[in-house]
Amino acid sequence: MDHGVTATCDCPETGAAFFCERHQCQKTVHLRHLCRTNPGYFALWEEGRGPGQHRENVEPAARKLPPVSRMAWNLAQAMADFAVDVARNGVRGSLVGEAEYRRRLSMCETCRPPDGYRQGNRCTHPGCGCYLSVKAKGRAWTCPIGRWDATLLPIGSYPEITVRHLLYHIYAPSRSTAWKANIRQLTHRWHVFTGRKIIAIATDSQSVPASEIQAYITNRVGDSIEWIVLPNNRELREAATFPSLLSRVATTDEHAAMFFAHTKGVDPYGKNPERGIVYWRNALYHYLLDDPNKIDRLLTRYPCVGGCKIVWRHEGTTPRLSAGLVDRGHGPSPYPSGLFHGTWMFAGTFWWARCDQVFSHPSWSLVPRDHYGAEAYLSGLFRDSQACSVYQPWPENMMPAGSAYNPKHHRNKIEDSPE
Repeated sequence: MDHGVTATCDCPETGAAFFCERHQCQKTVHLRHLCRTNPGYFALWEEGRGPGQHRENVEPAARKLPPVSRMAWNLAQAMADFAVDVARNGVRGSLVGEAEYRRRLSMCETCRPPDGYRQGNRCTHPGCGCYLSVKAKGRAWTCPIGRWDATLLPIGSYPEITVRHLLYHIYAPSRSTAWKANIRQLTHRWHVFTGRKIIAIATDSQSVPASEIQAYITNRVGDSIEWIVLPNNRELREAATFPSLLSRVATTDEHAAMFFAHTKGVDPYGKNPERGIVYWRNALYHYLLDDPNKIDRLLTRYPCVGGCKIVWRHEGTTPRLSAGLVDRGHGPSPYPSGLFHGTWMFAGTFWWARCDQVFSHPSWSLVPRDHYGAEAYLSGLFRDSQACSVYQPWPENMMPAGSAYNPKHHRNKIEDSPE
């Protein structure tokens, strides 16, 4: 229902998505309309409880353990991992040494409210709830926000990764230099990619010519790149080139993984990005590319690894409409377009995935024809428990999720690298 313009709303009347300084969150066109016309939503934002806002004012004592049902599920998964390790290595062989035990506990010690999750000897993260002095002993057990990994991953799993492919989407508005900042972040880590490097360039009348982009990249890393040049589609964005990228690398090689990313923070109107998105994209490049051996290890346990994971419905539960979700007639969705696809996502669309697990799936070629199609893609193939996040600024099942456009979410504020 349209109530007319809210008297004190500061949102601009027109334009694309933007970061709202008053409410400290990113607002889409739809959310801006709600702020301007719906007093109920406006009041939620004023109270710090609106869609996209991070609840930073929670007192440390207010941290609560996950619901008993959720802790039981977490415990069952953890014990299954531990049982597999014990079956292969015995009880003693499934426990970490004293040095590793102390290292894990020291990492937990720094994870204190309001931003962290430790409360005494318990972890209050929704994906945990465990007694830390016990959990830190299990070799197969991991921290839910990636502060420490399994020392030896549970057997269960997948062959080691020896080949890393690159799939990358570029759109470069002629009035913005943000695309070059992305390319510098990527090419600084070029050595990570030991397989094929496939780059799709989307062009239109407002973009830099494909030849100029190709020259900029080859001058930095050479000409070992397979190029795809397609017309830009402002409605689909990277989802328009994503199917072509996938089909180029389609292989069930059990030792191969692929990294997908895009020129993040490139505004179609040519503006350079705000600080929040700079910190966001640079954190994703850092956490997903600067320790490839860690990613390789995780991919022997999980079919996909990314960052900024959001889970709005765990498998086996019934979806419900809540803050941060919209319903366009298909069911609750976190996507402003109302796309109803899967139950989780890696917000920002930077991720690794095992080629054998993706391309052996019968639905691997089904990319939603939607603004958020590439972001939603993996959720159509894998359950949320099969997706590992190595950069998690907020609890993965917090709804509404935090806004990565807000600089306050990023502790490690990584600036753009110079030319």
